[in-house]
Amino acid sequence: MLGLFSTPGTDSTSSTTSSTSTSSLSDQLNSLFNAFQSVVTDPTSTAQRQALVNQAQSLTARILQRSKIAPPFPATPSSN
Repeated sequence: MLGLFSTPGTDSTSSTTSSTSTSSLSDQLNSLFNAFQSVVTDPTSTAQRQALVNQAQSLTARILQRSKIAPPFPATPSSN
């Protein structure tokens, strides 16, 4: 859920990279916000910053995957 934060010091790196295809977009957005919160809590932690980068990459991959499945517009203009 939005607004829930991960516990500082936990490493979400392994769970974020393997969950791209199985978690919902909402779950991945929540994970990204949690990763940002972890970096805010401990900005000097290289592990937390790397987890944030990994989560952002995972979310980007998920968005790109979904955009290929259901394009918002027809591939070619319809002729009437």
